Amino acid sequence: MFDKEYVFHGKHADIVKKLTQKFDDENSLFNRNLDVYLMAPLVGLLNGKMAPIDSQKNESNTLSTTKIFTDQLISVKDDLMFNFRVVILLHDKNNIPFKDRADFAFRYYNDEDPKSEHNILIYKDYYESYVRGGLEILNEELIEKGSDYVMNLENFLKTHTNLYCKEIGSLVDMVRSFQD
Repeated sequence: MFDKEYVFHGKHADIVKKLTQKFDDENSLFNRNLDVYLMAPLVGLLNGKMAPIDSQKNESNTLSTTKIFTDQLISVKDDLMFNFRVVILLHDKNNIPFKDRADFAFRYYNDEDPKSEHNILIYKDYYESYVRGGLEILNEELIEKGSDYVMNLENFLKTHTNLYCKEIGSLVDMVRSFQD
Protein backbone atom coordinates (compact mmCIF):
# COMPACT_ATOMS: atom_id res chain seq x y z
CA MET A 1 0.00 0.00 0.00
CA PHE A 2 1.20 3.54 -0.80
CA ASP A 3 3.80 2.09 -3.15
CA LYS A 4 2.43 3.21 -6.50
CA GLU A 5 1.36 6.48 -8.09
CA TYR A 6 -1.84 7.99 -6.69
CA VAL A 7 -4.33 9.80 -8.93
CA PHE A 8 -7.10 12.18 -7.86
CA HIS A 9 -10.07 12.27 -10.27
CA GLY A 10 -12.85 14.67 -11.23
CA LYS A 11 -13.91 17.33 -8.76
CA HIS A 12 -11.44 16.01 -6.18
CA ALA A 13 -8.57 16.61 -8.61
CA ASP A 14 -9.88 20.14 -9.15
CA ILE A 15 -9.98 20.71 -5.38
CA VAL A 16 -6.38 19.53 -4.98
CA LYS A 17 -5.33 21.89 -7.76
CA LYS A 18 -7.08 24.81 -6.01
CA LEU A 19 -5.52 23.97 -2.65
CA THR A 20 -2.00 23.85 -4.14
CA GLN A 21 -2.18 26.86 -6.46
CA LYS A 22 -0.72 30.16 -5.37
CA PHE A 23 -3.29 32.63 -4.07
CA ASP A 24 -0.83 35.50 -4.31
CA ASP A 25 2.67 35.86 -5.73
CA GLU A 26 4.29 33.66 -3.09
CA ASN A 27 1.80 31.63 -1.06
CA SER A 28 -0.45 28.63 -1.39
CA LEU A 29 -2.42 26.73 1.23
CA PHE A 30 -0.50 23.52 0.48
CA ASN A 31 2.81 23.19 -1.33
CA ARG A 32 2.24 19.80 -2.95
CA ASN A 33 -0.50 17.34 -3.77
CA LEU A 34 1.17 15.02 -1.26
CA ASP A 35 0.64 17.53 1.55
CA VAL A 36 -3.08 17.61 0.76
CA TYR A 37 -3.18 13.80 0.67
CA LEU A 38 -1.58 13.61 4.10
CA MET A 39 -4.15 15.98 5.63
CA ALA A 40 -7.38 15.04 3.84
CA PRO A 41 -8.16 11.61 5.37
CA LEU A 42 -7.87 12.96 8.90
CA VAL A 43 -10.09 15.93 8.07
CA GLY A 44 -12.65 13.58 6.53
CA LEU A 45 -12.49 11.21 9.49
CA LEU A 46 -12.78 13.97 12.11
CA ASN A 47 -15.83 15.36 10.33
CA GLY A 48 -17.37 11.96 9.57
CA LYS A 49 -17.35 12.87 5.87
CA MET A 50 -16.87 10.21 3.22
CA ALA A 51 -17.32 10.86 -0.49
CA PRO A 52 -17.61 8.61 -3.54
CA ILE A 53 -15.22 8.68 -6.49
CA ASP A 54 -16.13 11.44 -8.93
CA SER A 55 -15.91 10.30 -12.55
CA GLN A 56 -17.80 13.23 -14.05
CA LYS A 57 -16.17 14.80 -17.07
CA ASN A 58 -15.75 18.56 -17.13
CA GLU A 59 -17.14 21.01 -19.67
CA SER A 60 -14.42 20.07 -22.18
CA ASN A 61 -15.54 16.42 -21.89
CA THR A 62 -12.39 15.24 -20.09
CA LEU A 63 -11.86 13.80 -16.64
CA SER A 64 -9.73 16.12 -14.56
CA THR A 65 -6.80 14.37 -12.84
CA THR A 66 -3.75 15.23 -10.78
CA LYS A 67 -1.14 12.85 -9.38
CA ILE A 68 1.26 12.08 -6.61
CA PHE A 69 4.29 10.19 -7.87
CA THR A 70 5.42 6.91 -6.36
CA ASP A 71 8.72 8.22 -4.98
CA GLN A 72 6.87 10.95 -3.07
CA LEU A 73 4.47 8.43 -1.51
CA ILE A 74 7.27 6.07 -0.55
CA SER A 75 9.18 8.92 1.10
CA VAL A 76 6.31 9.43 3.59
CA LYS A 77 4.98 5.87 3.73
CA ASP A 78 5.29 5.74 7.53
CA ASP A 79 3.14 8.87 7.86
CA LEU A 80 0.59 7.50 5.41
CA MET A 81 0.45 4.18 7.27
CA PHE A 82 -0.06 6.09 10.53
CA ASN A 83 -3.03 7.91 8.96
CA PHE A 84 -4.37 4.63 7.56
CA ARG A 85 -4.17 2.99 10.99
CA VAL A 86 -5.92 5.95 12.64
CA VAL A 87 -8.74 5.55 10.12
CA ILE A 88 -8.96 1.82 10.86
CA LEU A 89 -9.02 2.45 14.61
CA LEU A 90 -11.65 5.19 14.52
CA HIS A 91 -13.87 4.16 11.60
CA ASP A 92 -17.16 2.58 12.60
CA LYS A 93 -16.08 2.44 16.24
CA ASN A 94 -19.65 1.90 17.41
CA ASN A 95 -20.15 -1.24 15.32
CA ILE A 96 -16.76 -2.97 15.11
CA PRO A 97 -15.11 -3.95 18.39
CA PHE A 98 -11.87 -2.11 19.14
CA LYS A 99 -9.95 -5.38 19.47
CA ASP A 100 -10.89 -6.37 15.91
CA ARG A 101 -9.88 -2.97 14.53
CA ALA A 102 -6.61 -2.96 16.50
CA ASP A 103 -5.80 -6.53 15.41
CA PHE A 104 -6.27 -5.61 11.79
CA ALA A 105 -4.34 -2.35 12.04
CA PHE A 106 -1.32 -3.81 13.78
CA ARG A 107 -1.38 -7.60 13.80
CA TYR A 108 -3.03 -8.93 10.65
CA TYR A 109 -2.31 -6.13 8.22
CA ASN A 110 0.62 -7.93 6.52
CA ASP A 111 -0.92 -11.43 6.57
CA GLU A 112 -1.09 -13.39 3.32
CA ASP A 113 -4.52 -14.66 4.33
CA PRO A 114 -7.16 -13.91 1.64
CA LYS A 115 -9.51 -12.68 4.39
CA SER A 116 -6.87 -10.10 5.40
CA GLU A 117 -6.41 -9.07 1.76
CA HIS A 118 -10.17 -8.62 1.46
CA ASN A 119 -10.23 -6.51 4.65
CA ILE A 120 -7.34 -4.39 3.36
CA LEU A 121 -9.38 -3.57 0.25
CA ILE A 122 -12.41 -2.70 2.37
CA TYR A 123 -10.42 -0.46 4.71
CA LYS A 124 -8.55 1.08 1.79
CA ASP A 125 -11.92 2.02 0.27
CA TYR A 126 -12.94 3.59 3.59
CA TYR A 127 -9.63 5.44 3.72
CA GLU A 128 -9.99 6.77 0.17
CA SER A 129 -13.57 7.81 0.90
CA TYR A 130 -12.31 9.82 3.87
CA VAL A 131 -9.62 11.37 1.64
CA ARG A 132 -12.29 12.55 -0.79
CA GLY A 133 -14.58 13.69 2.03
CA GLY A 134 -11.69 15.59 3.60
CA LEU A 135 -10.94 17.26 0.28
CA GLU A 136 -14.53 18.46 0.06
CA ILE A 137 -14.33 19.91 3.58
CA LEU A 138 -10.97 21.57 2.88
CA ASN A 139 -12.53 23.11 -0.22
CA GLU A 140 -15.60 24.34 1.69
CA GLU A 141 -13.61 25.71 4.63
CA LEU A 142 -10.51 27.10 2.92
CA ILE A 143 -11.51 28.04 -0.63
CA GLU A 144 -15.25 28.64 -0.82
CA LYS A 145 -15.49 30.81 2.32
CA GLY A 146 -13.86 33.74 0.54
CA SER A 147 -10.52 35.03 -0.61
CA ASP A 148 -9.04 35.76 2.82
CA TYR A 149 -7.31 32.38 2.80
CA VAL A 150 -5.16 33.11 5.84
CA MET A 151 -8.25 33.88 7.95
CA ASN A 152 -10.02 30.82 6.53
CA LEU A 153 -7.03 28.68 7.49
CA GLU A 154 -6.86 30.16 10.98
CA ASN A 155 -10.57 29.48 11.59
CA PHE A 156 -10.25 25.98 10.18
CA LEU A 157 -7.30 25.17 12.44
CA LYS A 158 -9.09 26.43 15.55
CA THR A 159 -12.13 24.30 14.85
CA HIS A 160 -10.24 21.19 13.86
CA THR A 161 -7.73 21.31 16.69
CA ASN A 162 -10.66 20.83 19.07
CA LEU A 163 -12.09 17.99 16.98
CA TYR A 164 -8.69 16.29 16.80
CA CYS A 165 -8.13 16.53 20.56
CA LYS A 166 -11.59 15.08 21.20
CA GLU A 167 -10.99 12.12 18.86
CA ILE A 168 -7.51 11.43 20.24
CA GLY A 169 -9.05 11.44 23.74
CA SER A 170 -11.64 8.95 22.49
CA LEU A 171 -8.90 6.74 21.07
CA VAL A 172 -6.94 6.86 24.33
CA ASP A 173 -10.11 5.88 26.23
CA MET A 174 -10.62 2.92 23.87
CA VAL A 175 -7.05 1.74 24.41
CA ARG A 176 -7.42 2.05 28.17
CA SER A 177 -10.66 0.07 28.16
CA PHE A 178 -8.98 -2.61 26.05
CA GLN A 179 -6.18 -2.92 28.61
CA ASP A 180 -8.60 -3.42 31.53
